[in-house]
Amino acid sequence: MVEVLSPSTRKRDRHRKRDRHRKRPAYLAHAASDVWLVDQSARSIERSTNASEFPETHRDPITWSPDPSLPLLVMSEAELFEPTGV
Repeated sequence: MVEVLSPSTRKRDRHRKRDRHRKRPAYLAHAASDVWLVDQSARSIERSTNASEFPETHRDPITWSPDPSLPLLVMSEAELFEPTGV
């Protein structure tokens, strides 16, 4: 599950807390194996799993694979947060 914080969420701290403290546990409780919270203003991604007590903060590069037998997906900060010109 990936959620991108909207500009209004980033401006309102109470919404950010709701995303981190209410939504994330709800997603994990409903069979999401990973929850990624993307904060464009901080240029970071927080990753939570059922096994993690606290979220991991990823900055650069970000790597992920849903299965250890599959190749890693590797993305740079620029690929995630820079405008593409499209």
